[in-house]
Amino acid sequence: MTFVSLMLACLAVLLISRISWRPKQEIRVNFSFINSLELRAPVRFAGARVGEVKKIHVLTPEERAEFTKNPPYVYVLASVDRRVKIPRETKALVNTMGFMGEKYLELLPESRSTVYIADGETLEGVDPTPMDSVFASAKKLADDMQIAAKNLNMLTTEAQDRLPVLIGELEKTLAAAQDLAGDAKHLTGDVQSMMNRNRDNIEHLLANSRQMTIYMKSLSHVLARRPWKIIWGLGGQIPIDDENLKFVAPPDETQVEEPPQK
Repeated sequence: MTFVSLMLACLAVLLISRISWRPKQEIRVNFSFINSLELRAPVRFAGARVGEVKKIHVLTPEERAEFTKNPPYVYVLASVDRRVKIPRETKALVNTMGFMGEKYLELLPESRSTVYIADGETLEGVDPTPMDSVFASAKKLADDMQIAAKNLNMLTTEAQDRLPVLIGELEKTLAAAQDLAGDAKHLTGDVQSMMNRNRDNIEHLLANSRQMTIYMKSLSHVLARRPWKIIWGLGGQIPIDDENLKFVAPPDETQVEEPPQK
């Protein structure tokens, strides 16, 4: 009798400890996939436990037809402590404790808004990703990495086979470039040597060209001003400064001289 009394007392304590006398509010969350969320699962707000899941209801086609767009397949009714004020901009999602732990309903406020939802209002939930989709994506990623590794191995093998040929071609190209540079240097030296050998002749040619230009300018001046001096041999020497190789105009260039009478 003593043992049975102790067991009943412990059971009563456990039952009483699960009963909360705090006032509650109900929140409805619409989902298309709840990823094995169960009744009496915890409800956490910003990471803190504030209630539990009271009801999970699968919508009928008639109930889904009441929605204008994106009708959900199931809704979750959560009982939350009334003292907790949930902002209207709150994200509701099914989360997992750890990697393979217990599922629970997570309420994540996304702003510090002072506009809160009322008792019985509805939130649009964020559907979790199914594990089979995650595994399928991981498998596809592994297959792609395997194909990439195979292609890289083939490319490395091909590069190892072609590398000696490429090195040989590069060496030939460098040798040809060195020969070309040597020929260009030799040609530059020949041109410079030729210029040095013929420097006097080039200077003499330039001086003769300059002197011829001066004489032609003086002759054109005489032909333009006193053409009769060419015919009768009058007028004296052509006005040229022989020391500076520069044309000298006559002092009285403005007066027009009459041609001599025959």
